[in-house]
Amino acid sequence: MTTAFPERHDIDAIERLARQHRAAALAEVLTAFFTATERGARRLAAAFGRWLEVQDTIADLERLDDRCLADIGIEREDIAAFATGHSARHDAEGHLYVADAAPLAANAPRAAGVAA
Repeated sequence: MTTAFPERHDIDAIERLARQHRAAALAEVLTAFFTATERGARRLAAAFGRWLEVQDTIADLERLDDRCLADIGIEREDIAAFATGHSARHDAEGHLYVADAAPLAANAPRAAGVAA
């Protein structure tokens, strides 16, 4: 019994087709990988941005004296919990708004009675 081998031009066509399919599969895998990586990077950047906002809020509130904190209804030991609740917001000029309190300049002295 003899085995029939394909002609050389048939083998070349099969190899070309296999390379095309391999390239298409590789492109699909790489596209999926980079899409997932980009999504993950965006989520990480967003989470880091939120963390920075919380840290800024905590720093802003910790600069206030106890009387100022009491005026806006926050006790010193509650600053971190308050900040992570995302209740504090910054406006375009960098003022911090806490509850119904007046805006506080982002880099101004926080002590009561000290002029900015």
